[in-house]
Amino acid sequence: SRVHADLGLHIEMVSQDDEARLGFLTAVALQGRPVEEVVCWDSGGASFQITSQGADSTSIRSYVGSQGTGTVLATLVEVVQGRCLATCQTPNPVTAE
Repeated sequence: SRVHADLGLHIEMVSQDDEARLGFLTAVALQGRPVEEVVCWDSGGASFQITSQGADSTSIRSYVGSQGTGTVLATLVEVVQGRCLATCQTPNPVTAE
């Protein structure tokens, strides 16, 4: 690939499951909170993942979707949070409250 030729880097596509796992582990590492309190929401251009600790301390559970940022953001703000997307500057923080 051109990236390899120009930069010497080997890149590969990862599955949504791998993306969910990597995103969750990164969120856990950066949050400094107990792992059971972390839920990772990763929304990209063409997919999204919601990931948390699984039933036991060694597993994770994920929901992976094929919708990208726009549709997922609108659903989060309008359906889940009950706010107007047009006037919402950010959906954050996304909490259980």
